[in-house]
Amino acid sequence: MGLKSFSFAIAGVVGISPIAMAFDAETILDPDGNRRTRITQQQIVNGELTLQEIRLIGREMFATPFNKADGFGETPGDTPETRRQAGSRGSLQGNGTFTRINGLDAQTCAECHAIGSSTVVPFKFVIGGHGSMNNTVLGGGGASFVNANDDPGQINPPDDFLAADTIGQSNINGRIINPPIVFGSGGVELVGNEMTQDLQALAASVIGTPNATVDLVTKDVNFGTLSTDADGAIVDADTDGNADGVEGIDAVIGSKTFLVVQPFGRKGNNITTRTFDVDALAFHHGMQSVEAIAGLNTQEQEDGFVTPSDDEITTLIADAATADPDGDGVVNEVTVGELSAMNIYNALLERPRKRKARGRAAVGEQLFNDVGCAECHVPSFETRSRTLGVRFPEIPQDPSANVYMTLNLRAKPARFQKVRGGGLIVRPFGDFKRHNMGSDLAEFNGDATFVTARLWGVADSAPYLHDGRALTLMDAILIHGNSPGSEAAGAVDNFEGLSSDDQQAVIEFLNTLKNPTAASRDLDKLLRRIQRANDS
Repeated sequence: MGLKSFSFAIAGVVGISPIAMAFDAETILDPDGNRRTRITQQQIVNGELTLQEIRLIGREMFATPFNKADGFGETPGDTPETRRQAGSRGSLQGNGTFTRINGLDAQTCAECHAIGSSTVVPFKFVIGGHGSMNNTVLGGGGASFVNANDDPGQINPPDDFLAADTIGQSNINGRIINPPIVFGSGGVELVGNEMTQDLQALAASVIGTPNATVDLVTKDVNFGTLSTDADGAIVDADTDGNADGVEGIDAVIGSKTFLVVQPFGRKGNNITTRTFDVDALAFHHGMQSVEAIAGLNTQEQEDGFVTPSDDEITTLIADAATADPDGDGVVNEVTVGELSAMNIYNALLERPRKRKARGRAAVGEQLFNDVGCAECHVPSFETRSRTLGVRFPEIPQDPSANVYMTLNLRAKPARFQKVRGGGLIVRPFGDFKRHNMGSDLAEFNGDATFVTARLWGVADSAPYLHDGRALTLMDAILIHGNSPGSEAAGAVDNFEGLSSDDQQAVIEFLNTLKNPTAASRDLDKLLRRIQRANDS
């Protein structure tokens, strides 16, 4: 359903709801919790807030420094192993608040997503931007410091740690995560949804049909083929559980995300920013969402998940709102409505811009295509729709299920370019597909598979690559292609075959892919109205 814009008259203020009136730009750092408002999903669905007010609450969730009264943190577990797991992590040197090496590393999302441009001095602050190496996330999967023998029990290295084969290394058995931009998320989500719908339809066209094969191509991106055997079942010749011929996407037969495009997260394992935020809130802040506790987010759903009835959902949410799995004494830490507000705020953030390539940059744009970069860094997609349906609960294989609001991505602030008689043009410079980037870029567990990095905004988003090791665009190009086994090797070989002038032309073209210079200015105006009303 689409959300209508409601008008309210409270204390002589027209157009501001009672909920939004709780905002005051300087009301923060409260020992009873830093959030100024709490909302439910029903308040959103019932139209008790305008779309702008929902976005304002979403930005608050994104940028407010959560404290312990909000639910920040966790009670440490009883054993070394449990203290490495989300929900029962210990704190660094027993400080009682932060862990840093394995999450519990920030109070706000904005701490890692707020640099609009790192190419200006000092850097430009814009909510929704990228992070820096100071904000690079360390860990994941119960990470800890390890010694040269990869012994996870060694937090402090032994005296002989600086052996010859480990000099120059700081070892952790976890991931280093370079925070990306959030701008343009609504367009990414819309393209991903439409791709998923196409792939599910292609699969349905052959499953049950004996000895059939279909090319899994959507929006000119090739995800391989899907074949059936004489009984019409999906072919899995080596019986590893994966469909033969499928590439760059979840191929696990029977998985809830089988042939589902997941464009968010560097591993390509989140269908929406909502799905990503559920885990990120818990990992980085120890903020547990009610829907995760209730088993209603996609991470907790069992394969073959079917949406519960409205009454069942109400019961699950009510029970989860009184639960405290992380033992920090705070319940109802993140409501369904608050996650919806974050999803909506992220989806309507401004999109990155492509400046017109002129002179050598125009030459570089052609060379970018000629050497093969555009095969994975696909410049643009056309959508069928101009609106994005946001949903709860999310069913990965059916993006049309449980839509509670539709968002116009053509309107401000997202303002994607329209296609006459059709949808929108989204220019991510990515293919939403997973690729092997070679052994040099593999993580501690040997996994070298990453979703293609979207290059829009790349001119403003240094450092580069998943762990920030590339400080310049030239470094990023060469490193990701020269890693043994990298699927980018061919394109990078072609790039290295160019003259130095032509290589620089490609860099000049990449420097036309810019972040927005500001975000959500209309929300700042709304805040000023609220503050004036509260002061009157």
